[in-house]
Amino acid sequence: MNTLVLGILLIFISGFFQGTYGLGMKKYQPLSWEAFWILFSILSMFVIPAIWISLTVPDSLAALCVASEKDIWAAICMGALWGIGALLWGFGIVQIGMSLTYGIGMSMTAISGSLGMLIQMEGVTQMPFFPYLILGTFLMIMGILVITYAAILREQFRNNHSPVVRKQKLLFVLALIGVFFSGLFSGLLNIGFNRVYSVAEAAVSQGASPANASLVQWIYVFIGGFIVQIIYAVVLLIKNKSYKTYFVSGSGKAYFTIFLTALFWFAALGLYGQGATIMGRFGSVFGWTMFISISLIVSNVWAVLTSEWKNSGKAFKMLLIGNLLLLISAVVLGVSNSLQ
Repeated sequence: MNTLVLGILLIFISGFFQGTYGLGMKKYQPLSWEAFWILFSILSMFVIPAIWISLTVPDSLAALCVASEKDIWAAICMGALWGIGALLWGFGIVQIGMSLTYGIGMSMTAISGSLGMLIQMEGVTQMPFFPYLILGTFLMIMGILVITYAAILREQFRNNHSPVVRKQKLLFVLALIGVFFSGLFSGLLNIGFNRVYSVAEAAVSQGASPANASLVQWIYVFIGGFIVQIIYAVVLLIKNKSYKTYFVSGSGKAYFTIFLTALFWFAALGLYGQGATIMGRFGSVFGWTMFISISLIVSNVWAVLTSEWKNSGKAFKMLLIGNLLLLISAVVLGVSNSLQ
């Protein structure tokens, strides 16, 4: 299979996992949110990556030691900010649903993650693919804006047909603000990933394939994110005494949900990293934006199937238009990557 096609295929699969894992964040009962998040963080950022890396990358610990102290701390700090964004993301899904959370959050993630990478690259504006990259990114942002507008129309339609408590309105506004910053911080995940590219080069020199070597790049970013998330969740667990929910009736089903959510979450990032590496020098720019577009389409399909758009009036038509723009943007970005 052509390497470009393989890279794009991996990005599409990773987008499916990214757009799907959010379902688990809506189905963690009878566990409390913090009880869920602690187990999710441990599995997704340590257990599953450790197993995957141990099976595909020889002597990964030696590769991790190659990165400079400056790059390591930069990746950890970016990971910490991404960790804050992930917490806000989880709050957004619970309060305002998958469509609006993915719509607003992913737009900021795409902008900060892909354009942030472009700023660091020299001579990129002179490349033949640059106009197509801008067009694809523009179409993606337009699609996201249309989807966000559709979600707002949906809320207005529902509010006109049912009484809304003032507290619910406040939570809705706070969730919108939180999701905005969630996306902004989440884009740093991609930048932090690329900051420690030297560990992937070291892994390749030790016998790993370039695609598998990319898995090691996530470790330092995960460390920063894990520290932030686990501290916050443990504080809530103790404060609310919600550790008791680990032992209530029906928690076994929640544990299975947590495992699948964590597996899908890391599969999304792991396959994205592999696909971006295979796509070439600018894969982390093209791949990231494609990754965002596909995950948005998938998340909106799930949102429809889980009745988030039931009784939404004309907002549903706007949702379809927004997803069509996202699909076109993914095609444009795939074509532009072939012009490297």
